[in-house]
Amino acid sequence: MKVMITGKSENKDLLKQEIKELVNIVDSIDQMPDVIITLGGDGSFLFNEQRYPEIPKLILKDNSLCFKCHEGQHKQIIIKLSKGKYIIQQHKKIEATIVKKDSKNMALIGSNDIIIRNSEQFHAIRFSTKINNQSIAEQIGDGIVVSTAFGSTGYFKAITGKSFDSGIGIAFNNVSSQLSPKIESNAEEFKVEFELLRNKAYLSVDNSPDMILLEAGDKIIIKQSDSVFNLVKVD
Repeated sequence: MKVMITGKSENKDLLKQEIKELVNIVDSIDQMPDVIITLGGDGSFLFNEQRYPEIPKLILKDNSLCFKCHEGQHKQIIIKLSKGKYIIQQHKKIEATIVKKDSKNMALIGSNDIIIRNSEQFHAIRFSTKINNQSIAEQIGDGIVVSTAFGSTGYFKAITGKSFDSGIGIAFNNVSSQLSPKIESNAEEFKVEFELLRNKAYLSVDNSPDMILLEAGDKIIIKQSDSVFNLVKVD
């Protein structure tokens, strides 16, 4: 099995020494690894999924906050991996199609969540939302978070106090009507249509620094993507 390890240099080098007799360690994506080990936290996985989409990822913890990491000693986990004692879990991503009034449409895809929020802390935004073609009353506030089940332990939970195991959810961030989150277990049937009515906002995906500036009149459609990410789960 060919394995590529990503993470902080000192921790990555220590892990390489630990497991060099167990797997074939490669240093480049051009060498076509079977599995990428992301050594870090949840953010490390998201960063690497953006760089190397769809290649199976095994998430191991270093000193970072990590809700998705395997528990236990790294070497023991890799021993099981080398013996084929693992499964690959496939998860659907979500995507946002941005319909801007003054330019062509663009799309962004994420594993965790898609966030729309006010670009200036001192200015709330006014926006309208449709969920599965049902209109929600216009809101004034900080914006929305649309999350996969995988990402629901993050910002979605910070806003709502809850997470979920399947589907897609939308949380309303500090809005005028104190709306409850909406969770749809059948992700294929879930669609959010958002229109910015006043002021400016940013749209971001996962932990990517590449944010899209939205202006009044811009519309966003968020739904389940055809793209997937693959997680390695060791038995």
